[in-house]
Amino acid sequence: MPSPDIGVFAASLVDSARANRHRIPVVVSGEPTWCYVVAGQMLAAAALSDVLWLGKHAPVGITAQPLGRARRELGSEYDALVFDTHSGFSADLLAAATGTVRGGGLCLLLTAPLATWSTQPPPHQDHLLVYPYKESHVGARFFARLATTLATDADVVRVEQDRPLPTWTRPSLPLSEHAARGVSAPCLTNDQAQAVAAIIKVARGHRHRPLVLISDRGRGKSAALGIAAAQLLEAGSMYVVVTGPNRDAVEPVFAQITQLTPQAAVHGNEMRHGSARVAFQAPDVVAQSEHHADLLLVDEAAALPVALLRTLLQQQARIVFATTVHGYEGSGRGFELRFQQVLSALQPQWRRLQLETPIRWANGDPTERLAFDALLLNAAPVGAEAIGQARLDECCAERLDRDILAADEQQLRELFGLMVLAHYRTRPDDLQYLLDGSNVTVHVVRHGHHIVAAALVAQEGGFDARLSAAIYAGTRRPRGHLLPQSLCFHAGLANAAQASIARIVRIAVHPNVQRRGFGSKLLAHIIEQAHHDGCDAVGASFGAEAGLLRFWTTQAFAPVRIGLTREHTSGTHAVMLLHALTGCGRALQEQALARLARNLPVMLTDSLRDLDAELAAALLSQLPAVPSAELDDQMRADICSFAFGQRGLEVNLAAVQVLADLALRDGNPAQTLNARQQALLVMRVLQRRDWITVARALQYTGRAQALDDLRATVRALAQYYGY
Repeated sequence: MPSPDIGVFAASLVDSARANRHRIPVVVSGEPTWCYVVAGQMLAAAALSDVLWLGKHAPVGITAQPLGRARRELGSEYDALVFDTHSGFSADLLAAATGTVRGGGLCLLLTAPLATWSTQPPPHQDHLLVYPYKESHVGARFFARLATTLATDADVVRVEQDRPLPTWTRPSLPLSEHAARGVSAPCLTNDQAQAVAAIIKVARGHRHRPLVLISDRGRGKSAALGIAAAQLLEAGSMYVVVTGPNRDAVEPVFAQITQLTPQAAVHGNEMRHGSARVAFQAPDVVAQSEHHADLLLVDEAAALPVALLRTLLQQQARIVFATTVHGYEGSGRGFELRFQQVLSALQPQWRRLQLETPIRWANGDPTERLAFDALLLNAAPVGAEAIGQARLDECCAERLDRDILAADEQQLRELFGLMVLAHYRTRPDDLQYLLDGSNVTVHVVRHGHHIVAAALVAQEGGFDARLSAAIYAGTRRPRGHLLPQSLCFHAGLANAAQASIARIVRIAVHPNVQRRGFGSKLLAHIIEQAHHDGCDAVGASFGAEAGLLRFWTTQAFAPVRIGLTREHTSGTHAVMLLHALTGCGRALQEQALARLARNLPVMLTDSLRDLDAELAAALLSQLPAVPSAELDDQMRADICSFAFGQRGLEVNLAAVQVLADLALRDGNPAQTLNARQQALLVMRVLQRRDWITVARALQYTGRAQALDDLRATVRALAQYYGY
């Protein structure tokens, strides 16, 4: 049974937490029933009733919520959190949940005895399972490390079954003030007030002066967006669009608007007051819309790819980007590194503003520091001074032993920090994935003891003929195995699921050694290792960009499939590539390439009609050439009558389309055309976009100029081919 002194102990914890506006992390470890009773007694004794209980068996008066509810609670505030690991665990959800607790509260983590986590981790680790592996195949390296952190951190209060309550000495910290002096409501700090003023200035000041807001969680960044939007909503006829990774991610913005403008009418994802509107739109919808907002607010921008942010930046005259520095939605540090060059090139008068003063809790909060350390939210790659002079011939590529990696904190921080810096989607769950994923291997390039490039590789496919047939028919979809399943079902390649493919899930090169061959060295190592392991091919799938596609094709990877729809968060089409290693792999690659070559021209007039023209041209350049015999004498005559005469495009479009397809696949004539001419061929001839859209996108003065340039382009190609 719990100690009768547990109530007094809990009350003293809360008194200390409130005195310092800190959140105290408490680990309650033991049998599940014992943990539930102790947690309930602690909450009752400390008079904490506003509680987010994630898990099962909450006491009377508190509603137990499923762990996944944590994502829906962004922007909410509670006096206490109970995170029940007996019911399951997710690093993402733990990171999200801790941010909901206000200063003066408790964060209770209910666990089995921590010493057992290295062999018996929490249940329901389904997100790590890949067919045919069972939960028993999932590693426990992540939990062993987490248990060590929780057992040794001096700020963690540990309440353990069958052991005395720990000695608790109230820290002698100065009382923190919640709000800065001289700050007018609804702002709570000078930082937040400055952020709101800066947002309003973007809305009403000079055009093309973007603002970037950076902060850690709990600093009022999203609330600042909401305060500014509410002021603009009340003030007049402005149309404000809010976007982010998803609707839940921007809920704190709308919660603030609702609180400050209760008179506004709500219509779905839109709020109206008079002629003013504030609406949520998914980022891909914003990117494709021809109706631009008076002000665009992009929250959690680090969770969106740079290509999509660039599109928004080019489209919108007034835009604010806000992101979290150390967040489970993505890394603000990586965002700044990747996006700063784009900002400076396109909008050199952009401004950066960082919110540093916490609002929900005081500086030095132990729960915030614990989350940073335990989930590596503050991981960083090796500093530039240690690797700036790295030479390729002095570096080695290798596959890491994950047991050794988990025990080497410096190496783990450098590796995960590099992933965070390079990939907008890297989250705390990815730390568990790289340490314990059942089909994952980790590969690096080292300079001395430091990691300068890294990749995660997943083993996929290798199904028997029966299961492969079921995948092809759409009746089975085994967990994981993205590439072989997609090629089998979506691309219609019946035997694709039988191929064994090493898929590169993530790859990152330290920014200080990029474009020096380190990425190529890492890829060469992965290919060699996959060949040694008996794989049929090495593959990759990523949000398609022309520059990225060119890098992969220079490494002898061939595009084999392009997604038909844009991903909502990235705004891009996914492209899949293969590098064949065996006869089976080569047959699959050739079959997939031939199918893409046959289907792409048709898809460009239909589902891929809005595909980026530069990307479409880059894809076509990698496909098998169209046989010149398809151009008969009449078609050549039609091409010449358009190129050298005055006949219109529409009556000669069939012939011009074949020529454009031929030229863009044939590298030599395509090199004679500039980028705008290639885009013109793609957009007007292959995608059949109207003249107005083409002229606007390619910055022609109008239809006449675009038509003249198209005639000149076709004329150059006709002369090249000797028509």
